[in-house]
Amino acid sequence: MRAIDDAALLEAWDTCAATPRPSRELGLLAALEGTSADELATLPVGTVDRRMLALHQRLVGSTFEGEAACPHCGAELSVALDLAALPSRVTLPGASGLAFAAGDLAMRVVPPTFRDLIEASRAPDAAAVLAARCVDARRDGDPVPVGDLPDEVLAQAEERIARVDPLCDLVLSITCAECDGTSNCTIDPGAMVLAAVDHRARALINEVDVLARAYGWSEGEVLALPEARRAQYVERASL
Repeated sequence: MRAIDDAALLEAWDTCAATPRPSRELGLLAALEGTSADELATLPVGTVDRRMLALHQRLVGSTFEGEAACPHCGAELSVALDLAALPSRVTLPGASGLAFAAGDLAMRVVPPTFRDLIEASRAPDAAAVLAARCVDARRDGDPVPVGDLPDEVLAQAEERIARVDPLCDLVLSITCAECDGTSNCTIDPGAMVLAAVDHRARALINEVDVLARAYGWSEGEVLALPEARRAQYVERASL
């Protein structure tokens, strides 16, 4: 697995710092993959999230560990996720979407793209905008507003989207060791990438600061050193 270029990471981190989510993580992914953010935005959310998780693996490793509070008793729960075990490919419907019937309604759904997420994030009611972009409902050929659909029909639409794009909404079921209560924990690959990049960038800046003070090297000269050798210099400079 190719290592992340430290200079490129710092440049991407600096450039994307003021960008709001979810455009920020998309910009970071594009910069560190060497791809186009506009191109990534046209892909299904699950596809982009899988690439986010792959980037996280390159930065941190294949295991994600976090903490959550039990909603039943308040106990602190440890969450562990093997990123390598997640599905790497899914079979998505074509541009026409996935069709199904719900009573007298003819339904068609498409998994959301990252552009759908970005557009929804700009609206007062993000969930309604996202649903309208992904769900088409018709009765006798006439369109039915998504806001008029029963909750059970929307749940069917969400279930079908999750079936074809399982990483679109990554949820873990966890059991509390204290009260034996079960709850769901949502995993946000974008937030994981932002945290990993931020941690790495701040560590790099600290290394540059230490070595620039000790040896008078420029940022470029410090970052050009292999990571292991740089760590040796930091250790000696800190004596």
